[in-house]
Amino acid sequence: MADRYCVFIDAGYLYKAGGFACLGVSDRASQFLDAGTFVPALSKYCNDQVLDGSGSLLRTYWYDGAERDTADHEAIGLLPRVKLRIGRLIAGQQKGVDSLILRDLMVLAERRAISTAFLLGGDEDLREGVREAQDFGVEVVLLGIEPPTGSNLSDTLVMEADELRLINEQVLRPHFWAPFSRPPFEAIETHATDPYELGKEFAFSYVSELPGFERTVVLRSVLRFKWAPRVLDSELKRRVSPIGTVRALPIQAAVSAARNGFADGCRSLAGQAERPGPSTSS
Repeated sequence: MADRYCVFIDAGYLYKAGGFACLGVSDRASQFLDAGTFVPALSKYCNDQVLDGSGSLLRTYWYDGAERDTADHEAIGLLPRVKLRIGRLIAGQQKGVDSLILRDLMVLAERRAISTAFLLGGDEDLREGVREAQDFGVEVVLLGIEPPTGSNLSDTLVMEADELRLINEQVLRPHFWAPFSRPPFEAIETHATDPYELGKEFAFSYVSELPGFERTVVLRSVLRFKWAPRVLDSELKRRVSPIGTVRALPIQAAVSAARNGFADGCRSLAGQAERPGPSTSS
């Protein structure tokens, strides 16, 4: 019988430790994590490296703190076999996330839904949940991120877990990069002389070339949450300013028109992504 397992991801730990290991930064604004590729890759790592390929994934749980809904969270919640859990974010600190992890770990253990739990996190507050899950016969494998220096894991949490597996930077790097760095802004040419058309052209030429998950996050930010990521909005302002000057437009009017064009361009891109391809049936 296959070993049924779940993966529990503390996003706060992942961004802080993973961003530092891969990019040398720990703040989220300076990094982008492609959850669309990372989640299945982590599950495969757990199955192949620990369970020798004999495991059966129940689901992955993603825990994070937020002051409000974000496009990133919505995109993550739509990934297959992913359950999104959101705690509070107060003064930049996650609150209630550990209790969400403990609750899910305990319920699954008590109901014998899994035999192995993979926990990506480093907080000492998780120790009691690990111990109680073990009391129900669940093996708990702690997944840590190998730091360039020092330690990012609670010693007592490491001692409580059945096993510790450290994930190195080579495993993580394909999923981390500086936000909106591919392709570089300099490589994108826009020739429109109207602010609205420039915004629309920028969406077509830049956003359409972003990697899949990053493109999804941008489109959801613009269309559902009505704002563009700050770095893209700043680039849009920079490009439209000369046009506003030449056409004697107030800068705010030019920027507003460019934003409208950018939003309409994103709307068109989203429509293209949802449009079904040609039928191959005979």
